[in-house]
Amino acid sequence: MASPFGRRHRYATILTDAETGERIDVLPDRGADTLERWLRVGLAMVGTVPHRAAADGAKGLRR
Repeated sequence: MASPFGRRHRYATILTDAETGERIDVLPDRGADTLERWLRVGLAMVGTVPHRAAADGAKGLRR
């Protein structure tokens, strides 16, 4: 049965360690701006940049 409010999807970006599979962080959306902000602060904690990213995420990596 369909919801009277329609489908409401929420998307996030989950950052994981490629070697261990451990979750590093969860970003509230999939936007390039969000990833860019996290990389400016969070990358110092992690130390590596993922080599693969979704199209929007790749924009944040390039900035």
